[in-house]
Amino acid sequence: MKQNPTSYKPTDKLCDIVCSDDAMLQVLNRFEIPLGFGEATVQQVCDKHNVDCATFLCIVNVIHQGTSYIKDETTISITSVIDYLRHSHHYFLNFRLPRIRKKLVKAMEMDANGKIQTLILCSFDEYALEMRHHMDDEDHKLFQYMTELLQGKCRDNYNAMVFAEGHHPLNDSHVEARLSELKNIIIKYYPAEQNNLLLNSALEDIFSCNKELTNHCMIEDVILIPAILKLEKQILNR
Repeated sequence: MKQNPTSYKPTDKLCDIVCSDDAMLQVLNRFEIPLGFGEATVQQVCDKHNVDCATFLCIVNVIHQGTSYIKDETTISITSVIDYLRHSHHYFLNFRLPRIRKKLVKAMEMDANGKIQTLILCSFDEYALEMRHHMDDEDHKLFQYMTELLQGKCRDNYNAMVFAEGHHPLNDSHVEARLSELKNIIIKYYPAEQNNLLLNSALEDIFSCNKELTNHCMIEDVILIPAILKLEKQILNR
C-alpha cells in the first residue's frame, strides 16, 4: 500500500524542499521569496520576508501531497492566500502565456504554411482568453467579496455558491477541450520538414503550464473555497 508523502515542516530546510520538487519555485515567486537562502529553514526564510509560514507550508504541502493533505484551517491567513493567487494570476497572464506565444511565433516564422500557423495562434489565443476571463473574474469579484467577508460583511445577493455557478473552472471540460485542440494541431498537423527544436520547446512549455494551472486550481479548490464557506458560516452564525 502506497503511503502519502511526509508533510513539510517549519524546521525543514527550504533548499531541500525546492530541490525535491521544482514546482516549489513558483510558490517562492508568488510569495515574493528570492533565491539565495542558503541552509535556512522554512520558518527562518518566511520570517525574513514577512511571509505567513503556516500558509506557505499549507500551499507547499497541498502541491506536494495533493488533495489528501489534511490542513489546519485555523492557522491559514486568508489574506496571504488571496495575495498568492493574485501573484499567480499576474504570472500566467503577463509572463507565462505571453512568453509561450512569443516562442510559438518565433518557431513558426520560417515555415511557409501560413494557414496552420494562423490556426495554431488562434487556438492559443482562445485558450489564453479563457485564462484571462477566469482570472479577471476572480480578481474583480471573488477576491473583493472575500475582502468584505474578512471585514465581517456578508452580501444578501452574493455568496460562494452564486460565484461558483457562473464561474467556469480552469480544469472543466470546455477549457480542457481548447487545450487539447491546441496540442493536437501542433502534434498531429504541423507540417514541419525537419526537427523544430523551438516548436518542441514551446509545446513542452504548454504541457508544463498546464501542470502549473492544475496546481493553481487545486489551491483554489482545497484551500480557497473551504475558507470562503467557513467565513460565510462564521458571519451568518453571529
